[in-house]
Amino acid sequence: MSVAALVALSSLTPEASTASKTALFMANLIPASPIRPLNWVTNSPERLHLAFGEPGDGWKADLYVPAHEGPYPGMIIALGAAPAALDDSRVRRLGDGLARMGIASLIPSSPALASKRVTPREVDFLVEAFQSLVAQPGVDPNRVGYVGICVGSSLSFLAAADKRIASQVDFLSWFGGYYKADRFVAAVVSETVVDGDTMLAWEPNHLTKEVVRGLLLDFIDDPIERHTVARAIEGDADVDSSSLTATSQVILSLTRSPDVVVAGERARDLPLPVLATLRSLSPESVKSQVQARLYVMADRGDNLIPYQETRSFVEDLDNRIRRYSEFDVFTHVDLDQLSSPIRTAPQLARLYTHLHSLFYDLL
Repeated sequence: MSVAALVALSSLTPEASTASKTALFMANLIPASPIRPLNWVTNSPERLHLAFGEPGDGWKADLYVPAHEGPYPGMIIALGAAPAALDDSRVRRLGDGLARMGIASLIPSSPALASKRVTPREVDFLVEAFQSLVAQPGVDPNRVGYVGICVGSSLSFLAAADKRIASQVDFLSWFGGYYKADRFVAAVVSETVVDGDTMLAWEPNHLTKEVVRGLLLDFIDDPIERHTVARAIEGDADVDSSSLTATSQVILSLTRSPDVVVAGERARDLPLPVLATLRSLSPESVKSQVQARLYVMADRGDNLIPYQETRSFVEDLDNRIRRYSEFDVFTHVDLDQLSSPIRTAPQLARLYTHLHSLFYDLL
């Protein structure tokens, strides 16, 4: 670290300091970048290992604490299903960079999400992660919110609507989430999306297929029948659907839908408890209950969740969104395509403006 650079940065006005740190922080987000200039002008944060929830939950988190004394804002980073491990270099770089910005960052880990399972219980996971961060020494409880990535965006929105914390959540940053769970499932199983008045082919990532398949199969109670339907979905077995329960029949029919419209119609035939669970996993169902400031991003090339889901989210909540930015150079939410700054300068400028808006309001 350069002492002179640190002194110079600290002498800037808050506005100029935030602008400078935002620019330096962006280098921490680019995997191929060999330098971390933010590290030159800031002190190393402390990394703490936390556990929360019931003993059997297995919920844990890494907390990155700024080197200076509080009060400072806090962020819960919700990485979604099958996330990178807490020790992954990208995750550590993100937590470290945010703490160097002056933000206590909590990156929680759930065994269920690590196993590619998305259930309503994961909303409790993120609610309790919020409560854990708010209770930490030095954290300003009035400046704590979520940064959601992929499915983590949707689950964070659901958590921010929870009556236990809704009035406390200051902000939510959404990147590439789904808005309506049933429509997202329909898009994945049919491999099509509706964009305006046009139906388009869409090839979902293998991870998305696994998560949605697991979500649907979890609704089948009998393990033998669940295995049978799983093999049928994969095309490994011919099944006489008349021998299956009504739930299994609808799920199998749903996964064989030719397009998203037909899939949506078939999804409505799912049993009421299944539909209730899908609704409980839909941000659209709680949109009026979230009080937090919203910052939204999407990538038009996303193959894990269609970016049309974010557009629908924005259309419904437009008057409450502080900033919305679309990109087309991400790999889902990874920034590896931003490794060539000259080629992607306009995208970098848009990303800078978006991040600066969030940091300026928060710091």
